[in-house]
Amino acid sequence: MFWGTTGAPTLVALRIVPGSRASPTSCLLRSNIQRRIFVFDLLEIDGHDLRGLPLEQRKQFLARVIPARGPVRFAEHIEQQGAEMFEQVREMGLEGVMAKKANAAYRGGRSDHWLKMRVDRTADFVIAGRALGKGSRGPLGALLLAVQAGEGLVYVGRDGSGFREREIDEILALLGPLEIDGAVPPIELPDRESAGFSNLPNPAETVWAKPELCCEVRFKELTRERLLRHPVFLRM
Repeated sequence: MFWGTTGAPTLVALRIVPGSRASPTSCLLRSNIQRRIFVFDLLEIDGHDLRGLPLEQRKQFLARVIPARGPVRFAEHIEQQGAEMFEQVREMGLEGVMAKKANAAYRGGRSDHWLKMRVDRTADFVIAGRALGKGSRGPLGALLLAVQAGEGLVYVGRDGSGFREREIDEILALLGPLEIDGAVPPIELPDRESAGFSNLPNPAETVWAKPELCCEVRFKELTRERLLRHPVFLRM
């Protein structure tokens, strides 16, 4: 787990610096990012397989082997107050919680013994244009999103998820009259090196539009480059 500038944990720090061939681990070890490893389960100890034991017992063994200090920490848990904890996580702006059955043996992969409960954010964004796609999504691979800033726009990313087939046709019909042939609207783009090539509009595959339409988007968070993380289209 890594801490951002607000003091809250974040996954954005796990991104590899664009253009770097170094691993995420080596990049972070050389950085000043505050980091902790929270261990939440123990499958084996001293050659003894613990996977058949209930989770609560495995965590008892885990608590005995985790140092009291240092970067490796024991992941505490809260019992029978899931709804209250989820609301507190939402208020803190965190990503969500993991709910697990305390009496369940370990089972690899997905199962009904645990549930990932995400806290998503939604907001309205200006549609600054569209990116071309492939196949049946050729006319609309993604929407280019922005926020208003003074007299211009600030680019916040591209959203290629969440569209139903009928919505694609409706969006294209609305965007058509607003599209700017060969011109770029007054929009501020992030630095290409820090944001990464895939996050920025490709001029050869971009059709800009007058910023007169908005859409609601669900997303995880804004990255340090002020780009949307995991955006999903909801509605116009």
